[in-house]
Amino acid sequence: MSRDEEFFFSLITFEVEGHLFRVPRKPFEDESHVFRDMFSLPSKGEAFEGSGEALPLRLEGIKSEDFRNFLKIIHTPHYRRKVSLTVEQWVAVLNLAHMWGFGEIQQLPIRELEAVNVDMVLKIELARKYSIESWLRPALRTIRDRKESLTDVEVCRLGWKLASQIFRIRETKYQRYVEHLEQLFSKKEKYACMDCGSLEQEPQRMCPGCGIYKATWTVVERSVSSDYADRAAELDIDNLIELL
Repeated sequence: MSRDEEFFFSLITFEVEGHLFRVPRKPFEDESHVFRDMFSLPSKGEAFEGSGEALPLRLEGIKSEDFRNFLKIIHTPHYRRKVSLTVEQWVAVLNLAHMWGFGEIQQLPIRELEAVNVDMVLKIELARKYSIESWLRPALRTIRDRKESLTDVEVCRLGWKLASQIFRIRETKYQRYVEHLEQLFSKKEKYACMDCGSLEQEPQRMCPGCGIYKATWTVVERSVSSDYADRAAELDIDNLIELL
């Protein structure tokens, strides 16, 4: 009698915070280069770390609840019910998947967190830590445009350098709106750069605001042209992302 090469699974025993977990070894080998390299190390005889309850593979610095939720993800088939986790639990799964190199599994918590109402500061933290570029711009835009200023706690979470840049962008955007409001009551006609929204008495060959050569100018009518300020604020976010 021979063992099937594909469907005769070896088991691996983990110890996390004093709890033992015994699961199929195959998903760890197939999807994580970290565990694949770990399992490829030579062992002395049949006894090796993870071979059983007497000699489990100990995972330090990991919470047992987080590891249990991670196992739910990798051992729940795609055709079965959706795994239901809280935001905090999905963040923990994302952290473990990233740390252990589970590239495909890492996309699942990202998709799940995109589908729920996640705090924008948390999104910025996760986007920076795990290089989720698609989250960064919308989250920064939301914080830029919201009515409430950053709280002291949010400033600490973002770091003073990033928070100060956000304060500057919010102030600059407000100043540009004020400038256009003043234009509403001005008798003089002005021209606005189509790229950054800077106002000049006459069209300039090079825009003093954004430095674009042969900039495109348009006449600012006596109305509140807020789209110019919005475009300029978007340019500020481009510059901010470059600093991260």
